[in-house]
Amino acid sequence: QAARLAREIAHNLTLNDLEDQKLPEALAAFAQRLEQMFDITVEISSTPEVADLTPHQSNQVYRIIREAAINAVKHARARNLWIDILCEQDQMVVSITNDGEPLPPEDNRLPGLGLQHMHMRTRLLNGALSIDRRLGNKTVVELTFPIRVT
Repeated sequence: QAARLAREIAHNLTLNDLEDQKLPEALAAFAQRLEQMFDITVEISSTPEVADLTPHQSNQVYRIIREAAINAVKHARARNLWIDILCEQDQMVVSITNDGEPLPPEDNRLPGLGLQHMHMRTRLLNGALSIDRRLGNKTVVELTFPIRVT
C-alpha cells in the first residue's frame, strides 16, 4: 500500500509547486504532504542563499529531493527524513537523509528510472551525486553543484 501511495504522490506532484513560490516554500509544502500521507517526520534546514537559486537550479534540486524522498518512503520504508541545503563557498550541498532500511550494495542495485533521472538532473547542474550509508545506519543522498556567489 505504501508503494502504491508513493507512486501516486510522485505522479500527482507537478512543478506547480515552484510556479508561485521559491524553493524553500515549495519544499515545506512537499514535506507537509509527505508527513500527512505517510505518517513520517520530515525536517528541512537551509541557508538563505537557497532562495536565490535560478529557476532551472530550483527545478532540478526540487525534483532530485522529491525522488530521493519518495524512494526513502517507498523502498526503504523510512520513518524520518532530513533535508539539508547549504551554501558552502562556491557550491550548494543538498543532502537527503533517511532512517529506512539499508540500500543493497551498489553492484546489486537495480538501475531504476528514478535514479537515472536523478543522475541526469545532476548533470544538468554540472554537479555530483552520491548515495551512501552513513554512521547511525542512515542513508544519505548528497548532491553538490557549483553556484555563483554575488
